[in-house]
Amino acid sequence: MKANLISQAAKSLEADLVLCGKESLDRASGQVGALVAGQLDWPFVSAITDLSFDKETRLVSVLRSAGRGVREMIECPLPAVFSVELGAELRLPTIEKRKLADACDIRTPDITPETIPGKIICQDIFQPKPRPRLIQTPDSSLNAFDRILQLLAGSRIEKKGELLTGSTTSQVEGIIRFLKNNEFIESGQKNSE
Repeated sequence: MKANLISQAAKSLEADLVLCGKESLDRASGQVGALVAGQLDWPFVSAITDLSFDKETRLVSVLRSAGRGVREMIECPLPAVFSVELGAELRLPTIEKRKLADACDIRTPDITPETIPGKIICQDIFQPKPRPRLIQTPDSSLNAFDRILQLLAGSRIEKKGELLTGSTTSQVEGIIRFLKNNEFIESGQKNSE
């Protein structure tokens, strides 16, 4: 919806340059600039940090952050769409720049309800398909019964461990014995002779 409104406004104002933020505040998807460029059929450069314009050639040189400290210099003809990444610091205009901005005329684009597309309505949400579990083929050297057991077990890896049965006391003793054997707990006081 935002991209449709911005592209309609850019067409109405006959703009040569559209600057977008890195990402929107509501969803932070970073797609608005790319969608605007796609609808206008203009070139798009993301995450720019600096911009210079040559009036004679009508080329814009932009410095782009490519991640991990890497910077790219890209030349692009106008009209174009750029998304801007200026960092987290708050930038406030000076009094002179504020007065200059207040003196400028603000053009209002001629957008009617007919030019604005309707809202997108989500009709259904699908969960991603689960990844299929890899099934190991049974060892062909085994007899049929053992191969079926391997298939039912789900893998060729033999399970390690001991199933504790019996009374609660014997099960607790089995757990303590396991913890002592694997040195999770010390095996008690040593006899001093």
